[in-house]
Amino acid sequence: MRSGLRRAARPLLRAAADRLHGPRYLRARRAISRLEAHDLGSGYRGTRRRVLVLYDPNAIALSQVHPFLDWRRIAGAGDLDIELKAAELPAHFAAHAASGLKALPDADTVIFQPDLVRLGDTAPIVAPALRDRYPDARLVLLDGTPHSGFLGVEGVVDAIDAYVKKSSLADRAAYARPVLGDTVLTDYFARRHDCPLPEATMAVPDRFWAKLIVGPAFITDRRIMPLFARPFAEIGGQPRAIDLNARIAKRGAPWYAAMRSDADERAGALEGIAIARGQGLKLKAFMAELRQSKCTFSPFGYGELCWRDYEAMAMGSVVIKQGMDGFVTAPDLFDRDETYVPVAWDLSDFEERTRAVLADEDRRQAIAARAYGRARDYLFGGGLGAYLRQVVQG
Repeated sequence: MRSGLRRAARPLLRAAADRLHGPRYLRARRAISRLEAHDLGSGYRGTRRRVLVLYDPNAIALSQVHPFLDWRRIAGAGDLDIELKAAELPAHFAAHAASGLKALPDADTVIFQPDLVRLGDTAPIVAPALRDRYPDARLVLLDGTPHSGFLGVEGVVDAIDAYVKKSSLADRAAYARPVLGDTVLTDYFARRHDCPLPEATMAVPDRFWAKLIVGPAFITDRRIMPLFARPFAEIGGQPRAIDLNARIAKRGAPWYAAMRSDADERAGALEGIAIARGQGLKLKAFMAELRQSKCTFSPFGYGELCWRDYEAMAMGSVVIKQGMDGFVTAPDLFDRDETYVPVAWDLSDFEERTRAVLADEDRRQAIAARAYGRARDYLFGGGLGAYLRQVVQG
């Protein structure tokens, strides 16, 4: 009876934790960890495929894990013959890999997500250790970072069967070119804003590419995914009082702060249109504001993909963003002038393209509807389910 109550409590606690912040979030996470540890200790039952998910509790990383935790409710995946157990992968795991693995149950598929902040250092330790523990299992690494760079790949490629990334460069040869920092974003904006960063090369061996899976990013977060379940007619076509939503956080690394400050200044320089700017708005109020916004400016962050891309699309607001032509994403919601409005990376055409889309209501409605429809089809029409099957089964 108690084990059944524990199994029922886990998803409820996880859902509650997703809505909490600060100390309340940490208390909920500790309770979840205790339940997960007990569940792992009880092992698997029956003859179904045994799937073990070890994840990073960082919110940016968790959005990548949510569809696995909720697999029964995903169209196209609900009939998978699996038993799935999940547990937080402690941040200190890399330092105690051998001893930490002894307590884990046997499994047929092991999906693991190294510490997002120290991925390049921890993944080359964790991946070989997991391979030693699970020599015959399908071993899949989830890269929770928000950018298209690859960190520490050389140290994991021979230990894993698949590597899941939120985005990658379409031009694979570009990974062999030196960059300032560790991604094409840090390179471009560090050079543009004269921010010193060390030069590096993202070493990606040729044998890695056969193992790469480009999967969904923030769109599968438990907070965002349900927003796309509604028909577009419920949010599209309504009057919108705000022309442009441009609430842009600016604090961070020098290259990031310079890039985002430039974006904020460009938005602030627009005259004659209604703009929402500034920070400090609570999430519920911000989402309501997006629903009142004709367009949303979503400049690059630490990665190409941002929460705001999907939040805006879910609210029927047209995303204006630096061009995504050179990136591969899933689902593909960045089809220029079809599902979003691209602008130059240096924002030289930002004002022109923003005013143009604001002046054409029919075009704006069409872009918003296409973006929403593609996202909805992927999430609830079998695309996400097919991705889960690929990761779990190969």
